[in-house]
Amino acid sequence: METKKEKTGKPKELKLTEQQIADFTKLAELQKDGEANGSSRKLITDAYKAFMVENHDALAAKSGVRAGKLKVWIEVKRTLRAEIVE
Repeated sequence: METKKEKTGKPKELKLTEQQIADFTKLAELQKDGEANGSSRKLITDAYKAFMVENHDALAAKSGVRAGKLKVWIEVKRTLRAEIVE
């Protein structure tokens, strides 16, 4: 069975709940402060880890997910690392 993404080449549409909008708005406000409020930001992002995994395709899309003036997306950062081991 093909998913909507496979049929259209676009991620599935994702609707945010009122609670998610409130939480993500709070996250956006906390992110404006840069490194300040790191623990508060981590509480929100940790609470939404399963949401991020479940909705990866929609959130990883260049346009992200929009709700009014709010835009939510994930950034996938790839880091090449090396370690010398004995």
